[in-house]
Parts: sequence; structure tokens; C-alpha cells
Amino acid sequence: MWARLKRRLAGPPRHPFDVSLGIDTQGTVSPRRLAARRGPLDQQNVGYVGSQPSVVRKALEAIPRDARPGAFIDLGCGKGRAMAVAGSMFNRVVGIELSPGLVKQARRNMARIVGSTARYEVIGGDATAPELSGYDDATLFLYNPFGESLVEKLAGHIAGSLAGRPALKLWLVYYNPVHAHVFDQRPDLFERYFADRIDFSPEERAAHPFSNAADSIVIWQSRTGTMLPPLPGHDRPVTITIPGLGAEVQ
Repeated sequence: MWARLKRRLAGPPRHPFDVSLGIDTQGTVSPRRLAARRGPLDQQNVGYVGSQPSVVRKALEAIPRDARPGAFIDLGCGKGRAMAVAGSMFNRVVGIELSPGLVKQARRNMARIVGSTARYEVIGGDATAPELSGYDDATLFLYNPFGESLVEKLAGHIAGSLAGRPALKLWLVYYNPVHAHVFDQRPDLFERYFADRIDFSPEERAAHPFSNAADSIVIWQSRTGTMLPPLPGHDRPVTITIPGLGAEVQ
């Protein structure tokens, strides 16, 4: 009994992905602790929890290797867990994060990764306005980092970035797609490519702070550049499970 109680008080075990790379992307951080004195950006901050590496990897693998851009941009990168996954799949990996504390942690984590040929960069700033002028193609990744009006701001920014650049190819990978409707309502910009629920590995379930054993992903492709046929199930509906915080592909 005492052993079980001790394990409960200690919390979930260290995430196996962190152990394998010698990084620290564990735990959750409340919105209040992430406040960066940036007004509306702080007000729609939903806090930090790490994505599951196997879910991120399977989602990115849904984009064929020969169509996968060379750059990965994590919008609201937190401690950098998705960036660490992307390092084995992309040549350039960029994270944008508003919280100064998480920026420092993400930079420490990226500096600890050895054996990767990717170039890592963590930028402190507004993830709703990523600088895309220097890219010919890119995969944008977001794990429910902020509220609906900021997602709308992001969609508008992407629209401006695509204007006049018909060859610029963007993929948008939305993990826990709470505000998926914002992108669905922009058929002038995006076409749905993929939608599914992806199970965690057994090791990830043991280290996960919540009760769910799968997460949902929706992927869109920009209508610029070379278009690929959508995958089966790409149009599956998204249901909100926790307003503002949780969503599931049906």
C-alpha cells in the first residue's frame, strides 16, 4: 500500500522520450505561470502540456517524404518536445514561443540533442505571426496553443503570406484541433488532407498526466504549390470535448 501511495504522490514517471534524448519536456504549466505581459496574447494562453512523440511522428509521416518540406515551424513550441521529434525528419526546425521561461527551457533542450543534423532555432515572440518570407515550403505545427481569435489571426497572417506566392507550399498540422473550424472555413486557403485519432504507445500512456490514451490530429495543405489527393477520412468531423481545451476527431 505504501509503495502505491508513494508512486501516486511522485506523479507519472519521466517521459521515455525525455530519457532517450536527455531533455526535459515533462509536466504541465498553468496559463498564469506563462503570462508574458502581452495583453490579449496572455489572455488566450491555454498553458503547457507536452505532445506525445509517437502521435507527432505518425502525423508528420502522413505527409509523403518526397512532399514533406525541409522546414518545420512549431507555433507555440513550449519546451520543444515536438521540435525534438521533427529533428529526425526535417533539415530546419524552428520554434516560436511567447513565454520567456519556456523559450529558455526549449533552447536548453535543443542544445542537448546530439546526433541530429537538423538546425534548431527557438524564437521568443508571437506565434500568430510567423515570418514565412524566407521559406519556399514549410510545415506549420500547433498543439492548441491559444484561443479562437488568435487562431483566426494566424489564419489571416498565413493568407497574407501566401498572397502573390503561388509556389509557396504550406502544410498545417493541428494537434488537439480545438479550433479546426477556423481553417475549415477558409477553403480559399486550405484543403483538408488528413484527420484521425492516434493512439499513444504503452510507455507514453504511463507517463501521460491525463486519462486519455489517444490524441487527434487534423492536417491541411495550402492551395498553393503542388496539391496532393486527400487521404481517406480527411473530412471526419471534430467534436469539442472540453471547451477551449480538448477536441476529438470522430
